[in-house]
Amino acid sequence: MHVLLTGATGFIGSRVATRLIGLNHRVTALVREPARLEAALQRSLQIVRADLAEPLPEGLLEGRRIDVLIHAAAETAPDARPDRLERINRHGTRHTVEAALAAGARRIILVSCLEAAGPRTVEEAPAFESSTPQPVTARGASWLAAESEVDALCREAGATLVVLRPGHVYGEGHPGFIKELVHPIVTGQPQAIYDDLINYLWQPIHVEDVVTGVIRTLDRGEAVYHLTDGKSHTVASLLEDLAFVATWRNIETPPFDAPDRMEASEDPVHYVYTADRANRDLGFEPAWSFRRGILDIVDGLGLGLPRLEVAEAYGRLRTFLVNTPAGPVKLNRDMGGGMGFVHDNQDRFPPLDLLWLAATLHEKGWPVTVADGSIAPFTPGNLLHLMVTRGVHCVVAEVNLPTFEQDLDFLRRLRHYSSARIVAKTVLTEEHFHERLLKEAGVDMVITGECDLTIDQVLLGRDRRGTVWLEEGQIKSEEETRVQDLDRLPMPARHLL
Repeated sequence: MHVLLTGATGFIGSRVATRLIGLNHRVTALVREPARLEAALQRSLQIVRADLAEPLPEGLLEGRRIDVLIHAAAETAPDARPDRLERINRHGTRHTVEAALAAGARRIILVSCLEAAGPRTVEEAPAFESSTPQPVTARGASWLAAESEVDALCREAGATLVVLRPGHVYGEGHPGFIKELVHPIVTGQPQAIYDDLINYLWQPIHVEDVVTGVIRTLDRGEAVYHLTDGKSHTVASLLEDLAFVATWRNIETPPFDAPDRMEASEDPVHYVYTADRANRDLGFEPAWSFRRGILDIVDGLGLGLPRLEVAEAYGRLRTFLVNTPAGPVKLNRDMGGGMGFVHDNQDRFPPLDLLWLAATLHEKGWPVTVADGSIAPFTPGNLLHLMVTRGVHCVVAEVNLPTFEQDLDFLRRLRHYSSARIVAKTVLTEEHFHERLLKEAGVDMVITGECDLTIDQVLLGRDRRGTVWLEEGQIKSEEETRVQDLDRLPMPARHLL
């Protein structure tokens, strides 16, 4: 397929170019300054020099047969003058599409933005692709005007038009609206962050997810598509994620205590749209969570936490046994589910299953600590900091059904920054839970059986009874051996909690 691409020197377009080349497409790039192209792209692209701020020279694409145009070039500066926005985003887009159609293109992919759709009130959110656009910025109005004019051109030429409206795009190399939020990490200085936007709803999307959406429309789709995660986030939740990053960097940040439910502003300020049409027609599902994206930006700034290196350990491992925080899910450990131990809802028991493991390890001379996140919540950042300062070799984390998604994300973060041995412990028996823990969170193994007396050998990899693991991409498991004599169990090591 011969693809004409604009914006190849830009944040989105350069990544689209790389992806297209990797898929063995022939790519002609329309660029103003070829020297700004990455060296690898300069070698792989056919380059045509043109400035979209000016009318395109007649016959610019003569002799080239184009199949698809991907128009990813635009003026995106928030302080751009309205006349420049009109010249590039509206007229430049029209001229580019006219040239592509004249060169034979019958599929036009226009990368627009949610600003073209405009903000909504909280009652209107989430809005749909069919909702009447109501842009409130000059930039959004220029994009919407371009969409309308290109639609008319494609109808007249009998070409297919796909319009993609991504949300707030960010990623390594161009944090975008996140830049100010990362400021405390960059400078080490506390500052007030977006206080006036704290209850705005927004939909960030990582640039790699946008590129995936673009690639999917090469051979499918014919409509306006929103590229979002379909969820409604407040700026307050972004600050909570930022606090995680700051914690393990030992950076003092402004105190921030978000209420359990941050009410969204009643003003029409929310860019919140469904992505149902993109999900249905394109099979589009974002792969990047916002938390993962923030960590990606911090890594790109050179501020990432050094990965812990674990030496080959054949003896005692410094181990953390962790009952992961429940987050907003209210859990108790009253053992009232048929056990009959509960007297009232204030009764709480310690994590006995972890304390038995701790007792066994303690008797073997292992340095072991137990942390109960349900009683005293902590973040992955807290744990990562302790893992660094204490030289932890191994983490065993409890995974429960009510908090499975939170637990999965917690373990994914630990895996991202640590090469310590990370083990999930769960009573969940369904294989799909084990597969997600192993493949998505990247844990080294899942303990599903009674390993109270053999936990040291299990963590050293010498005994696999009662565990599940990955071997050449396949799920493997070994049946547990249950404890037959409860008198052999040591007293739970509550003093380690």
